[in-house]
Amino acid sequence: MNIRNTVLSLIIFGSAFINFDIKTIDTHTDLSKKSEWSKLHKAYATSLVSGALIGSFTSILSVCASCKAYNMFIKKTDSPNAFLITFITILSAEYNLRNRLVTGLNESFKDYSIENKPNVTSDMAWIASWIAFFSIDPLMEKYILNK
Repeated sequence: MNIRNTVLSLIIFGSAFINFDIKTIDTHTDLSKKSEWSKLHKAYATSLVSGALIGSFTSILSVCASCKAYNMFIKKTDSPNAFLITFITILSAEYNLRNRLVTGLNESFKDYSIENKPNVTSDMAWIASWIAFFSIDPLMEKYILNK
Protein backbone atom coordinates (compact mmCIF):
# COMPACT_ATOMS: atom_id res chain seq x y z
CA MET A 1 0.00 0.00 0.00
CA ASN A 2 2.84 2.39 0.83
CA ILE A 3 4.56 1.72 -2.49
CA ARG A 4 1.39 2.55 -4.37
CA ASN A 5 0.95 5.73 -2.32
CA THR A 6 4.57 6.73 -2.89
CA VAL A 7 4.37 6.18 -6.64
CA LEU A 8 1.01 7.95 -6.91
CA SER A 9 2.26 10.93 -4.93
CA LEU A 10 5.34 11.15 -7.16
CA ILE A 11 3.18 11.04 -10.27
CA ILE A 12 0.77 13.65 -8.91
CA PHE A 13 3.64 15.87 -7.81
CA GLY A 14 5.27 15.48 -11.21
CA SER A 15 2.11 16.26 -13.16
CA ALA A 16 1.36 19.25 -10.94
CA PHE A 17 4.90 20.50 -11.43
CA ILE A 18 4.76 20.03 -15.20
CA ASN A 19 1.34 21.68 -15.51
CA PHE A 20 2.41 24.74 -13.51
CA ASP A 21 0.42 27.64 -14.84
CA ILE A 22 2.63 30.41 -16.15
CA LYS A 23 -0.20 32.89 -15.58
CA THR A 24 0.98 33.25 -12.00
CA ILE A 25 3.91 35.26 -13.32
CA ASP A 26 3.30 38.98 -13.60
CA THR A 27 1.19 39.70 -16.67
CA HIS A 28 3.44 42.57 -17.70
CA THR A 29 6.45 40.36 -18.30
CA ASP A 30 7.43 39.79 -21.88
CA LEU A 31 7.29 36.47 -23.67
CA SER A 32 11.01 35.80 -23.34
CA LYS A 33 10.75 35.68 -19.54
CA LYS A 34 7.75 33.35 -19.74
CA SER A 35 9.63 31.01 -22.06
CA GLU A 36 12.62 31.08 -19.70
CA TRP A 37 10.38 30.07 -16.79
CA SER A 38 8.81 27.35 -18.91
CA LYS A 39 12.23 25.93 -19.85
CA LEU A 40 13.32 26.05 -16.23
CA HIS A 41 10.22 24.20 -15.03
CA LYS A 42 10.50 21.57 -17.75
CA ALA A 43 14.16 20.92 -16.96
CA TYR A 44 13.53 20.52 -13.24
CA ALA A 45 10.32 18.53 -13.67
CA THR A 46 12.06 16.08 -15.98
CA SER A 47 14.90 15.65 -13.53
CA LEU A 48 12.72 15.33 -10.44
CA VAL A 49 10.26 12.82 -11.85
CA SER A 50 12.83 10.61 -13.57
CA GLY A 51 15.13 10.63 -10.54
CA ALA A 52 12.27 9.76 -8.20
CA LEU A 53 11.16 6.85 -10.34
CA ILE A 54 14.67 5.44 -10.63
CA GLY A 55 15.32 5.79 -6.90
CA SER A 56 12.03 4.18 -5.93
CA PHE A 57 12.52 1.29 -8.34
CA THR A 58 16.04 0.45 -7.21
CA SER A 59 15.09 0.77 -3.55
CA ILE A 60 12.18 -1.64 -3.93
CA LEU A 61 14.53 -4.13 -5.59
CA SER A 62 17.04 -3.84 -2.76
CA VAL A 63 14.35 -4.30 -0.10
CA CYS A 64 13.03 -7.42 -1.82
CA ALA A 65 16.56 -8.84 -2.11
CA SER A 66 17.27 -7.98 1.54
CA CYS A 67 14.10 -9.71 2.69
CA LYS A 68 14.92 -12.82 0.71
CA ALA A 69 18.42 -12.82 2.22
CA TYR A 70 16.88 -12.40 5.68
CA ASN A 71 14.60 -15.37 5.11
CA MET A 72 17.51 -17.45 3.85
CA PHE A 73 20.20 -16.58 6.41
CA ILE A 74 18.41 -15.73 9.63
CA LYS A 75 15.45 -18.09 9.54
CA LYS A 76 17.11 -21.11 7.94
CA THR A 77 20.80 -21.00 8.88
CA ASP A 78 20.74 -18.66 11.90
CA SER A 79 23.79 -16.79 10.63
CA PRO A 80 23.49 -13.04 11.30
CA ASN A 81 27.05 -12.30 10.12
CA ALA A 82 26.34 -13.74 6.69
CA PHE A 83 23.15 -11.69 6.51
CA LEU A 84 25.01 -8.50 7.42
CA ILE A 85 27.61 -9.05 4.72
CA THR A 86 24.88 -9.86 2.19
CA PHE A 87 22.86 -6.80 3.21
CA ILE A 88 25.85 -4.49 2.72
CA THR A 89 26.52 -6.12 -0.66
CA ILE A 90 22.88 -5.61 -1.68
CA LEU A 91 22.98 -1.92 -0.71
CA SER A 92 26.22 -1.49 -2.66
CA ALA A 93 24.71 -3.18 -5.70
CA GLU A 94 21.61 -0.96 -5.41
CA TYR A 95 23.84 2.14 -5.29
CA ASN A 96 25.76 1.03 -8.39
CA LEU A 97 22.57 0.15 -10.28
CA ARG A 98 20.96 3.48 -9.39
CA ASN A 99 24.02 5.44 -10.52
CA ARG A 100 24.25 3.51 -13.79
CA LEU A 101 20.57 4.12 -14.52
CA VAL A 102 20.86 7.84 -13.74
CA THR A 103 24.00 8.16 -15.89
CA GLY A 104 22.36 6.30 -18.78
CA LEU A 105 19.22 8.41 -18.48
CA ASN A 106 21.21 11.64 -18.47
CA GLU A 107 23.11 10.49 -21.56
CA SER A 108 19.81 9.68 -23.28
CA PHE A 109 18.46 13.10 -22.36
CA LYS A 110 21.58 14.66 -23.85
CA ASP A 111 21.34 12.54 -27.03
CA TYR A 112 17.71 13.50 -27.60
CA SER A 113 18.23 17.16 -26.58
CA ILE A 114 15.87 16.96 -23.63
CA GLU A 115 16.54 19.65 -21.07
CA ASN A 116 17.30 18.38 -17.61
CA LYS A 117 19.47 19.00 -14.57
CA PRO A 118 21.76 15.96 -14.15
CA ASN A 119 22.71 16.75 -10.55
CA VAL A 120 19.05 17.12 -9.57
CA THR A 121 18.26 13.76 -11.17
CA SER A 122 21.01 12.07 -9.18
CA ASP A 123 20.04 13.77 -5.91
CA MET A 124 16.35 13.01 -6.35
CA ALA A 125 17.11 9.35 -7.10
CA TRP A 126 19.16 9.15 -3.90
CA ILE A 127 16.45 10.83 -1.78
CA ALA A 128 13.63 8.77 -3.29
CA SER A 129 15.63 5.61 -2.74
CA TRP A 130 15.95 6.27 0.98
CA ILE A 131 12.32 7.36 1.32
CA ALA A 132 11.10 4.22 -0.41
CA PHE A 133 13.50 2.04 1.57
CA PHE A 134 12.19 3.26 4.91
CA SER A 135 8.52 3.48 3.94
CA ILE A 136 8.21 -0.05 2.61
CA ASP A 137 8.33 -1.66 6.08
CA PRO A 138 4.63 -2.73 6.39
CA LEU A 139 4.66 -4.32 2.94
CA MET A 140 7.91 -6.05 3.77
CA GLU A 141 6.53 -7.56 6.96
CA LYS A 142 3.27 -8.70 5.43
CA TYR A 143 4.28 -10.15 2.07
CA ILE A 144 8.01 -10.76 1.98
CA LEU A 145 9.01 -11.78 5.50
CA ASN A 146 5.88 -13.89 5.90
CA LYS A 147 5.24 -12.89 9.50
